[in-house]
Amino acid sequence: MLGGELLARFRAFIFNIIWPAHCLICGQTNSWCCPTCRNQITKDWQWRQLTNQTFFCANYRDYPLNQLIKQAKYGKTKITIELLAECFADFATINLQKLNLGSTTITAVPLSRARLNWRGFNQSAILAKKLAASLDLPFIDHWQRRKASNQSSLSRQARLKNLVSVFTWETKLSGTIILVDDIVTTGQTLSQASYCLKRAGAQKIIKLALAH
Repeated sequence: MLGGELLARFRAFIFNIIWPAHCLICGQTNSWCCPTCRNQITKDWQWRQLTNQTFFCANYRDYPLNQLIKQAKYGKTKITIELLAECFADFATINLQKLNLGSTTITAVPLSRARLNWRGFNQSAILAKKLAASLDLPFIDHWQRRKASNQSSLSRQARLKNLVSVFTWETKLSGTIILVDDIVTTGQTLSQASYCLKRAGAQKIIKLALAH
């Protein structure tokens, strides 16, 4: 197990001791998200198509989604992305079941080893695994990803250059792949990962993000 994953578990353990279950938005006790705030998270969600076979569920700038995503990614709070994964899986399942999925598997955009060690978890993988369980589909992960600069700090042109040859898929694929990411901005991360999956044999790729 990676050191970062062990550290993430330790942080969660301490978090539960110091701050027993309470709503991450309003602070109400007994659960990590009260029913009122859970409804607030998803009230404006819509199944929207960004480009061909690229879908997203929510606007990244909406409150309280924006704060929760930042808390998960930069505050390294795993419980927050697990909460969002439940909302994401419930919402996406309803919409994906309308599609002809056929022989389908699910994967997630990978993190670099350095980023995974720093954060302790891959937030996109948590979203994808929860969705896979909801749809009763297999989750697969045979990625290799070379180290690259953090996309959030780069210009659009620099993002495009940054992602060239970042991803490698190690096994043969077939059928439909649902590729999950947490945030889609320019769409280049999903496009590059999708291209890699196609080269490995995937016949159809549905790209899906929590937010745009």
